[in-house]
Amino acid sequence: KNQLGVFHSLRLVGVDGLLYAVGGGCLLSVERYDPRADRWSHVAPLPKGSFAVAHEATACDGQLFVSGGSLFYRLLRYDPRRDEWEECPFNESRRRSADMVAHRGLVYRFDVDRERAEVSVHRYSTVVKVWLEGATFPLENALPFRCAVLGDRIYCVNRSRTLQFHVSEEGAGFLPEALPAPAGARGNLVPFVLSLPQNTLTSDPGSQTVTSDPGI
Repeated sequence: KNQLGVFHSLRLVGVDGLLYAVGGGCLLSVERYDPRADRWSHVAPLPKGSFAVAHEATACDGQLFVSGGSLFYRLLRYDPRRDEWEECPFNESRRRSADMVAHRGLVYRFDVDRERAEVSVHRYSTVVKVWLEGATFPLENALPFRCAVLGDRIYCVNRSRTLQFHVSEEGAGFLPEALPAPAGARGNLVPFVLSLPQNTLTSDPGSQTVTSDPGI
């Protein structure tokens, strides 16, 4: 629990070993947690008029990006070195944001279009600071989903099915076939990637060697 207590719909994002709590409860405040010192501290708040509720947040190249929800098509960037927020170019989307992740210097914003029954992806380059052409994929239902990056694929998971968005040097797009949803899934699913150190664990000279591998 941080200094401001627990508020609905805040977003927690890790950047360079520190944890940032952004918005929630119609607040402009942003706090940073240092696990080494076990201490919360305030950093620069969100710009005036941009309180964040039901928003998405992700980290890319050591910076924090926030968009969606009450921010709609706006994209805000936080630079921890300067402790400053900056307004990025607007996104064309006017749809509800489902999730936002980062990979290879790009921020991927996934939006759900309930009227057209599809999900759309908008890509923002943190290097040239422009939005790039995205992609769409039909949805059988408009269940909310969350995303996780593993290798060069972004997995979009809900109780209905799992979409795969493949990223390569030649381009990016959804794979045509969706994976089944986890069996017996209930509520909103939150996928995550657990990266374990490549350590070899041996309890005694005659025991079996076990090596941990990253998994999802």
